[in-house]
Amino acid sequence: MGRKVIVVITDGVDEGSRLRIDDAVMAAQKADAVIYSIEYSDPGAYGGFGWGMGNAGAGALHHLSDDTGGHVYRVDRKNTLDVVFKELQDEMRSQYAIGYTPLNDSKDGGYRKVDIKLANKDLKAQARKGYYAIKPDSR
Repeated sequence: MGRKVIVVITDGVDEGSRLRIDDAVMAAQKADAVIYSIEYSDPGAYGGFGWGMGNAGAGALHHLSDDTGGHVYRVDRKNTLDVVFKELQDEMRSQYAIGYTPLNDSKDGGYRKVDIKLANKDLKAQARKGYYAIKPDSR
């Protein structure tokens, strides 16, 4: 089975969600999906007040992406949408998958934190922060 990726293109400003962002992160983690966020805002869409908003939704986008092993990209004058999509494609093509067998092998639906440390301090692992130990489907 291939990997699951969700690409969210948004200004990051929540306009009436019924669920909390933690619920979205949990659903993505349980589905074994990685979320890549593309912050794309149009200051003109806020009646001329958009420039003063800064990147109001950046924290939410980082929460979605960082906790699922993804990344946040920002579209601006230097990084056009074409450039961002090229970077995203390059990142997805240069990934490695690693696995391990946990000491706690109980499939109780609980959340298990994962902390990856590299011997080379000049490198950084981009990985999800944990996973849910759910029972495999019996289909």
